[in-house]
Amino acid sequence: IHFENVRVPAFNLVGGENNGWQVATTHLELEHGGGGAIQPNTLVSRFIDYCKETHRAGKPLSADSEVRLRLAEIYTRSEIVRLFGVRNFWLANANRPRSYEGSQLSYYDKMAGLENAETMLDILGPYALVKNERWTVLKTAVELDQRNSIVNLHPAGTADIQRVIMARRIGIGRSIREKAGALA
Repeated sequence: IHFENVRVPAFNLVGGENNGWQVATTHLELEHGGGGAIQPNTLVSRFIDYCKETHRAGKPLSADSEVRLRLAEIYTRSEIVRLFGVRNFWLANANRPRSYEGSQLSYYDKMAGLENAETMLDILGPYALVKNERWTVLKTAVELDQRNSIVNLHPAGTADIQRVIMARRIGIGRSIREKAGALA
């Protein structure tokens, strides 16, 4: 959006005159994961513990080799998200230049979240989808994650938007790489 002949008092300008896009991209950078985070996914830890403690046919769910393989996939994806977040946190707090990293984290987090929810559904079957106190898993946390994994594909830009941003930041399809918003 471009406005012409608009008067704004100087004290209302954010970022100075003609710097609106720079201010917007800074906020977008934070929204896309550019500030990073360092916490692990507590649902994954709780889910792994649940599979160790919950018995079916006299054995813990985790005794099944296929379940163990799937739990390792869930853990690996969530740890990659955490490590991307740690990297971005460090980059932001060390005032290091950033490029595609925020969108990379956002994209991978969206895809990993969806895959992890699907894997939990594969392990639990319909128990992953119920809210009933008798049948629910982890006090409805898994059921909530099933719904949120789909919804979380859209905030902070869809997966397609994140891929476009990454491509622009590494210079694919353009003669000049797009710069990331500067986090002050």
